[in-house]
Amino acid sequence: LAWDRIADIRKLAELRGWANGAPDGQRDLPLFLCACFLAEAMLARDIESELLELARQFAPTWSAGDIRSCAATVYSRAQAAARGETVAFGGRVVDPRYRWRNTTLIDRLNITPAEAREMRTIISKAEKRRRSVVRSAEARLVAGCRPRAQWLESVEQRRASARLLRAQGLSYPRIAVELGVSVGAAHAYCKQ
Repeated sequence: LAWDRIADIRKLAELRGWANGAPDGQRDLPLFLCACFLAEAMLARDIESELLELARQFAPTWSAGDIRSCAATVYSRAQAAARGETVAFGGRVVDPRYRWRNTTLIDRLNITPAEAREMRTIISKAEKRRRSVVRSAEARLVAGCRPRAQWLESVEQRRASARLLRAQGLSYPRIAVELGVSVGAAHAYCKQ
């Protein structure tokens, strides 16, 4: 999850056209968040070198001291977690590293719905639902189900055929046989 979130922040930078780094005043947050996610994914002693590499994307003009300053609390919390220290948070005992909710990340980074469609993990509940609907529709197609519009069209065709056959004087059981449906369905097609 941590690496995917870093990839999402990098993708956000790409989408926003930050080829030469984030604009002034917007560099701290992406770098700080990346440091937080590195602290979840790596040993504390390895965070700084990886963060220096990430800083080239978000703040290429910053010195190593500026980068260390931006992530100082992340480093200290990661080291405390490595030593086995814990803190009380939300009624639970947890390690002291920062934790982020997607809603907080979306708000802080001002991620738009269009940008969220390009993300892997930093997505809203609405985007998660949209993706679920798309996956379900694709699964139904793979399973051999027809798209809803196509199914509705076939129902209308059967309804028209049933009415035509009824107008020709056929009984409901005979219409059912002709259309390959139940007698109840044949009756319903003729009534609607």
